Amino acid sequence: MSEHQTQAIRATVRDMAWMHGNWSGTRGEDRIEEQWSLPLAGTLMGMFRWIRQEKVHFFELLTIEEESGSLVMRIKHFNPGLKGWEEKDDCVTLDLVALLAERATWYMRGGDEPKWLICQRGGDRLQAWFDKVGEKPDPAKRFDYSLTTF
Repeated sequence: MSEHQTQAIRATVRDMAWMHGNWSGTRGEDRIEEQWSLPLAGTLMGMFRWIRQEKVHFFELLTIEEESGSLVMRIKHFNPGLKGWEEKDDCVTLDLVALLAERATWYMRGGDEPKWLICQRGGDRLQAWFDKVGEKPDPAKRFDYSLTTF
């Protein structure tokens, strides 16, 4: 069961510089990739690709932006062919509610039930997972990445 906060905290994109890099890994049998830019102009930019059975399952375009003294993550989802999931001006929006060293907790706005996204780095490993009230975290549902170089 989740006991995370729901109120945004003060932070700047420099506090999230630890996300920078090219990350690749697995989730179950699937391959996942995520790239994050360095902080610049009050933003970080990210891209995500999920490969299932050697085909693109979906893409995401992600941003972390400074807003009202805190950070907001926005995510747009796309099927192959860049067919968007969300309406033109809509996106999934999360507020930064906790930050400890290289662990960030984001609270998702809206939705039917409270949900948090946790991103945590440990050396050359990055993990991300969702946490919901009343649900026990399932390690098989984590996004598990290693830092890669091209």
